[in-house]
Amino acid sequence: MMYTKLQFFLLLLLSARKSALVDAVPLNEIERTAVTTAVLEDIKTKISEWGESLPSDGQKSDFYGGILRLAIRDFMDYDNSDSDNPGGSDGCLDIGDATNAHLLDNNWCDACKFRDMYTMYFSKIGVADFWVASASKVVELLSPGLNQCEPTIKWNRPDTSSATCSANYQNLNRMTDASGCTELENKQVNRMGLTWTDVVALMGHHTIGRNINSDTWCNDVAESLQFDKRYYEDIKDRGWTMKTINDNTWSRGAATHKRVMYNEDLCLYYDFTNTNADCCTNTFNQCIPSATTWTECSKVAVGNERRDAIDLFIAGTQEDHAEFHDAFASAFEIGTNLGHTDLYSVFDDNEAANCADKTSSFHGMVRLGPALILGKKILQKDVPGREEDAQ
Repeated sequence: MMYTKLQFFLLLLLSARKSALVDAVPLNEIERTAVTTAVLEDIKTKISEWGESLPSDGQKSDFYGGILRLAIRDFMDYDNSDSDNPGGSDGCLDIGDATNAHLLDNNWCDACKFRDMYTMYFSKIGVADFWVASASKVVELLSPGLNQCEPTIKWNRPDTSSATCSANYQNLNRMTDASGCTELENKQVNRMGLTWTDVVALMGHHTIGRNINSDTWCNDVAESLQFDKRYYEDIKDRGWTMKTINDNTWSRGAATHKRVMYNEDLCLYYDFTNTNADCCTNTFNQCIPSATTWTECSKVAVGNERRDAIDLFIAGTQEDHAEFHDAFASAFEIGTNLGHTDLYSVFDDNEAANCADKTSSFHGMVRLGPALILGKKILQKDVPGREEDAQ
């Protein structure tokens, strides 16, 4: 079916309404563009321009960190034992879920800059692909000095349907919470099939951005704009104590120091199974309150893969981030590809130009649906004619 310009304009208007709307445009008639090196460079440029236009370091940190967390949390529901509904990167993230309670809902809402960027410039790319591509460019942009972290990405991920997205969060209980390494082992190592080195590397995304309370995982907001190994150095070397015993949240310094770690961060180096949580991770480094006589938390044994990964990442000079960057790039590629068997490598511009009919080549392969943010009952869909749930 072909549409006149007026008909297509009316469809665009209808798609913006918060009401039930059936698929008015068949999937195979929505043109999707291939992801090329030029597209990736455009995404990188737009992210840099829009991020740097923000007036404060805190807002920049939230913007960049939010993009990275969207992409990583999106694939954390993958289950390698469920062939019918494996999950993975699919444009579905429930900000309202308890496991995401510490995340900011500031990048994929009606008035959010990142979503505006997608709508204005990149809506012919699938949302899951856009999140993955954008996150890869965030870590590239924020890698310090000559130490560039450049994950290799692929594209052609199907975006999930609204019914499947909602059911996954309500019924499958796949997302990891911040409770510690048992949770990480059960859901990311055993269920997803990641190695502990992959898990530790991916946790390095905490080096960028802030949590919902504007706390950073590093020394200050300025440092949260650098994708470096400082996060791992702070895990090992700083004196962290629990804010409230058994609440999974750790702090250091005075209450005005907006720094945070969770059990899932510190358990990578410290063994809480054999240690009273009323301990300090490094009694030689500013355990607060200082008047308390602190017991030092037990460390994970040397030879344990997660501790060894941290020691590897922080080795070398202060400016050497290569081990961390290489491990993150590898784990990010593995994670974002989980559950997908028909992904394509990014075309360089000459390859794309030489495709005789590159649009029709992908019509039958790209299974597109809505990109969803649940929790606030806002289902984000930027493709004209997609059904929208009533608010």
